[in-house]
Amino acid sequence: MSSLAPDPVPSAAPGRADRWAFPILVAGLIFGAFSPIFLRLSETGPMATAAARMVGQLPLLFVFVLARPSLRAEISRKISGKDFVLLLLSGVFFAGDLIAWYWAVTVTSVANGTFLANLTPIFVAVGSWLLFGERLTRSFGIGAALAIGGSLVMMSENWMAVSGTHNPWGDAAAVCAAMFYAGYVLTLSSARQRVSTAATMTVNGISCAIVLSIAALVWEPQFWPETTHGWLAIAGLVFIVQIGGQTLIALSLAHLPANLTALMFLFQPAIPAAFAWWLFGERITLMQVAGVVLILFGLTFARKASRAAAAPVEA
Repeated sequence: MSSLAPDPVPSAAPGRADRWAFPILVAGLIFGAFSPIFLRLSETGPMATAAARMVGQLPLLFVFVLARPSLRAEISRKISGKDFVLLLLSGVFFAGDLIAWYWAVTVTSVANGTFLANLTPIFVAVGSWLLFGERLTRSFGIGAALAIGGSLVMMSENWMAVSGTHNPWGDAAAVCAAMFYAGYVLTLSSARQRVSTAATMTVNGISCAIVLSIAALVWEPQFWPETTHGWLAIAGLVFIVQIGGQTLIALSLAHLPANLTALMFLFQPAIPAAFAWWLFGERITLMQVAGVVLILFGLTFARKASRAAAAPVEA
């Protein structure tokens, strides 16, 4: 087994941890679903917006670190070299995901890009097998296939409406985004077995902010917004999406399998559609409803398979 394999979670806490970890993950996904909304409201380019999202959280992280001596000690002395590398890599992977995704949707259809970027669970499954020696059960595989199929059904109408408007380079970038996010989930999930959420988000956030800042300065002329409207959009990304959403996701990763966590992201595109229906009265089609139902059925099936696989075997 690879040395990257996560240490086992203590057996005394799995039931309680699992009971809280799954709702925490769902809450993180809901917060994260606001990302495209704030991106649309931003007055800077997508790279600069992503960079501002990561850079904007750094002052708050630094204040938190300064206020917590135990956290400073953990970051400076207690994190092993392997875990520190994993956290740095997770930030690079997350930056790569944002760069590839934002570039993909500028040159291919949003429907194409969304579906291909949602192939993350496949790459997480392959990575878990190659790095950690984890094998998927048949039941989990069936649930994953149902959830991915539901994602395809949910996006099918948009896909057909814009057929012919995508290009292979944009599609390839969307697949790269899925691979980068798989790397983010795998590295973060491994490190979170031993590193606290606060230390994880601090090291990961600095790494990601550096990469995105370089990309923004190279590709886009305007880094920071100039109006109150633009700053509010960045504030939403910092507080709701990054500090709220990503912190909750990182918190859950210490107690949930990486494969199940990645699969849950298939449900995220349905959240903005539900808010648009509730707030703005936008129409939800029968195909979207069918896709969501299929995703939920697949996720339920996969979660039961994960819990059954994790259950202790009686002597």
